[in-house]
Amino acid sequence: MSNAIEQLALRMRYGWEEAVSTPQVKLIRLLYRQEDELMLGAFYDYLLDVDSDSDELVFILQVGCEHLDSFSDELLQALRTEVEQWNSASRPEEFEPYSLAWEIKPQYTDRDNPAALAIRNLASFTEDILEDVPEGKCNFIVDLQGSADKKVLSKWLDYALRLPWPERMTFTIADEVGRQDLKDLALRFDDVVVDYCPSIDLDGAMEKIAEQALQESNAEDPKEDEFRLALVQLVNSVKRREGDATQRLAKQCLDIALHEVATDATWIGQFVTIYAILMNDQLAYEQTEDALYFADKAIEAAQLSIGILEDSQAYRLLGNTLLSKASILVGLHQWRSARDLYRQGADSYAYCKDYFMQMDALRMCGLCSEKISEDKDAAEYYVQGFKLRQQLSTDVVKNSTFPFIALALEHNRHRDQFISDIDFIQSLEAIYGADWSNELYQFKKLMAQHPPQTPQTNGKPTTAN
Repeated sequence: MSNAIEQLALRMRYGWEEAVSTPQVKLIRLLYRQEDELMLGAFYDYLLDVDSDSDELVFILQVGCEHLDSFSDELLQALRTEVEQWNSASRPEEFEPYSLAWEIKPQYTDRDNPAALAIRNLASFTEDILEDVPEGKCNFIVDLQGSADKKVLSKWLDYALRLPWPERMTFTIADEVGRQDLKDLALRFDDVVVDYCPSIDLDGAMEKIAEQALQESNAEDPKEDEFRLALVQLVNSVKRREGDATQRLAKQCLDIALHEVATDATWIGQFVTIYAILMNDQLAYEQTEDALYFADKAIEAAQLSIGILEDSQAYRLLGNTLLSKASILVGLHQWRSARDLYRQGADSYAYCKDYFMQMDALRMCGLCSEKISEDKDAAEYYVQGFKLRQQLSTDVVKNSTFPFIALALEHNRHRDQFISDIDFIQSLEAIYGADWSNELYQFKKLMAQHPPQTPQTNGKPTTAN
């Protein structure tokens, strides 16, 4: 772990330990900003550091959260995995070679409280593991994976916090600032829930890393390290809306890239990165024409990368740049021009076998076709995207834009010209089961409340459906 990130994680750990030490605490609500989400993983890893002098015992439970009745079992299965890994892991010589003997006790189930199975088992585990440990607590970090249902989580925790817990057992769950799905829960149980909002400056840490790399570089040509530092500073200046600094740093990055590409053609990919950053910067200032200019420059650089970079990288770059410009045109309601770009993007993703992005590009081709009343073309594009489900796992399909395609096809009168009703229904049953129609209906209701958005246009989010 780099020094700047390590120092940040260390500060987070000290603050977290202070929160854990709060009398009667059961749950620590770790508040974070969306842009700092990557730091959570580094923080969790740091909590598990065997060289730490902390008295706290920490178990990271990586789980999904979709159903109230199964969440307790998922937590216990995750702990079982942690115990098995502990028992089979090699340890430094100073650690005593002992194993944890623990089994899930199903008799702790309570029909009236779906959290009882987990809380009672974890309480028993805590009391056993802390029997010979006079200091510290047993802390369970719930690291949610996938598309977790925060309403289910909040309801489960409501049940859990009503149960008796050992004084030396805590949960920690991250809650995104701005959403704060667990805020109401924290207000209802303010005597046992503690908010911890660490000061996370991930942008600043990354800038320090780049500075350190430049200072410690032994390379004959330090341009790569100079470029990395300037690029990080450029990204940060865009976030801070520092226009003069953005222009200066963009010129510095372009000058370095132009110098290096003369002897190393693979530097062409860096031009794509720089122009994409400048495109988003102009969108934030509502300068659409300038944003389109940089979008075209990014596309041009991506096209030049074909034959220079590996095909998988070059065509993915091209697909990304085409979709970026298309999203701007969607915001301007230039549907036909946007569709042409999405079509080209779909072809690029097909070339590098990025079926996930190819499916989404085809979905947008269908949407743009609908906007200009070309419903037959829309059906054809949607069916092309629909058939890509065969290239992806069921879990990936469910968490992609596939449900939008299925919903659009369900009501498109031209569908049977491109796919039979039997194939359409059987495909949906294979993914969602016999109740596929209700699954899509529930998805539609959810999207009505929280519609998906394309990248920002004119500084404002643009609804994509």
